[in-house]
Amino acid sequence: GRLEREKVTDNPEKDIDVEVKSPNLVELMQLWIDWRRVVETKMLKLDLKNTREKLFKEKVRLNASQNIDIIMASVKQDKVEPRDYLVKKLPILIELVKNGKKEKAYEGADFIGEQKIFSLKKTDQNKTKDNIKELKNQIEKIKFDIEHIDDVVIKHLDELTQIKFLDDEKKFSTERKLKIGASQESISVKTKLTDYAICSITSDGKKEYD
Repeated sequence: GRLEREKVTDNPEKDIDVEVKSPNLVELMQLWIDWRRVVETKMLKLDLKNTREKLFKEKVRLNASQNIDIIMASVKQDKVEPRDYLVKKLPILIELVKNGKKEKAYEGADFIGEQKIFSLKKTDQNKTKDNIKELKNQIEKIKFDIEHIDDVVIKHLDELTQIKFLDDEKKFSTERKLKIGASQESISVKTKLTDYAICSITSDGKKEYD
């Protein structure tokens, strides 16, 4: 329930009138939908951020494998840091600097520095190009879902109606998976039909339970 306070005008002995109101079924459903919109949007935005980061690394890896001589030359530098050399010589990093994204360029240089040169040299460029294409498609799909969040809420609401019974105690299991960084985290809830459990996720990927 909730408290509503309003100024009293017809009774000089009372300053404020307080009324306790309980939401009806329609209001409860609307509150749930509003809450679900927030949760799904948080999860999608986190997924979008992680997918964009994967795309960036795949692009950098591809460009590094296409310019392996520049990568090897950066290691031989004795008057300048390898990361500084890469930012000034590697095409994809030069472009980032030109576009005012110097910090991102250094992030790419540091990523290359963490890779083994032999691994970069053996990169399957065709497969990497396919990965880049797939990640771009995923990003467009996530952006579409964010723009049509009500459809996402309805989809998962439909999934909740399809209960899978696991045993005679009438327990059910529902599972959502969210890719976080390089790992995949399963958010799983098991409960009796007479109980409930709610799982949400914050913008930094931490789970919250009510």
